[in-house]
Amino acid sequence: MQQKEEKRQVVVFDFDGTITHKDSFLQFIAFTHGWPQLCFGMLLNIHWIIACYILCIISNETLKQRIFSYFYRGMMYETFCRYGQSFVSRIETFENRSIVKKLHEAVRDGHTVFVISASIYEWLWPWCQKHGVENVISTRIDVNDDGFITGYFSSKNCYGPEKMVQFLLAEPHRTEYCLTVYGDSRGDREIMAIADEKHWVS
Repeated sequence: MQQKEEKRQVVVFDFDGTITHKDSFLQFIAFTHGWPQLCFGMLLNIHWIIACYILCIISNETLKQRIFSYFYRGMMYETFCRYGQSFVSRIETFENRSIVKKLHEAVRDGHTVFVISASIYEWLWPWCQKHGVENVISTRIDVNDDGFITGYFSSKNCYGPEKMVQFLLAEPHRTEYCLTVYGDSRGDREIMAIADEKHWVS
């Protein structure tokens, strides 16, 4: 029988609150639109925020898509991608350096490293590329045939149970590897539950 220490090592990192100290979704909106427009847009969508966080009649995913649509519906996808590339330098200002160091160590040691996040792929992937991570699972956005963002997500919001579902689709043979997970919130509980080693980041 294969011993635990002989198994392939797979290491999963959450992004927001784990690799970073701040929520990258709001930071990205501020980066592309500025803080005054972000605040004004959030005020115009305050009814959706109340419906989600106070009345609990819509999901976090629905709220996130509403906010995303308000700011980015109709933007050219090519422009959005350029913003995502440029945003990497902003992310570096609110990184959790100790966790980024752990990520670098896992990459250096030849482990299979994943970043799994509810963040949007177009700003997550450029950061991961820079840090040597090839396996990225995240929320994907919908683009129409003319190359414009529709305001909808083309995948489920990669949060909570969806993180575990998407990870197991990528790595289905669970008994054949040792899984380590770094996370910080209730959105990481399900994937933490199947880990051999788990690290809660405060």
